[in-house]
Amino acid sequence: MTPEERAEVFVGLERTMEAILAHLSPEERRRRRDASRMLDPRPTPWWKNLRRSAWPDADAAD
Repeated sequence: MTPEERAEVFVGLERTMEAILAHLSPEERRRRRDASRMLDPRPTPWWKNLRRSAWPDADAAD
């Protein structure tokens, strides 16, 4: 996929998640977010799980 296509997929997923969670109260959304962070925390920095070629500084490293 091209970078534009990947961005489109990501935006689509974000919109889907918003639609799914829209009916929840802010407190319930916070509770679920906190639970997900405990169960599956993001790496620090988050982009380290991406392929090396997709890292933010990949162009600078070449």
